[in-house]
Amino acid sequence: MQRLRLAQLLVGLSSVSDLGMGLPPGDVARTCLVATALARSLDLSDEQVSDVYYTSLLQHVGCTAYSHEASAFFRDELMVKRVAIRTNFADPADVVRTYLPGLARSGGLGERVRTVGSAVLHGRGITDGFSAANCEVAGMMARRVGLPDPVQRALLDVFEWWNGKGRPRRLRGEAIALPTRITHVATYAVLFDRLGGPEAAV
Repeated sequence: MQRLRLAQLLVGLSSVSDLGMGLPPGDVARTCLVATALARSLDLSDEQVSDVYYTSLLQHVGCTAYSHEASAFFRDELMVKRVAIRTNFADPADVVRTYLPGLARSGGLGERVRTVGSAVLHGRGITDGFSAANCEVAGMMARRVGLPDPVQRALLDVFEWWNGKGRPRRLRGEAIALPTRITHVATYAVLFDRLGGPEAAV
């Protein structure tokens, strides 16, 4: 009987997290390839490259952990995630230009008004809850499958921002785990490649 490698199992799990985040199939696997290539280009040790590999692969594994709570505010949680991924929340103008109109694209007028109203009134609480739940579940999953401490810690930083305004712990700069920082760059490279091709990604 052929033995299943951990990496094979987790690549399959990453495909499920693509669905849970409203991403195209294979999006997280592409991010993993880019992140691993970036890590190698930085001449990191094999252990560090492995940490980047698993961090990028599992970054969204807890994406459904807050679904019940989010669905109380939004009828279509996946639509909210799709729009959120394309929004630069550090730029208030982009929130107004991209996020809010994106939320108001489907449903009747009443439904659109309710969705945008929920985002305005409850957005911060939903973001806090989603990011904390996603990170905690991802960290626990890494521990359960025997991944090393650096991966477990890096998965807790997936929604942190370089400027200290991320979630859940408001870490800043190099306080964010290196595997997470590399994963962030790879994630946005894959996103911009999907939206505008290689030049946009660069």
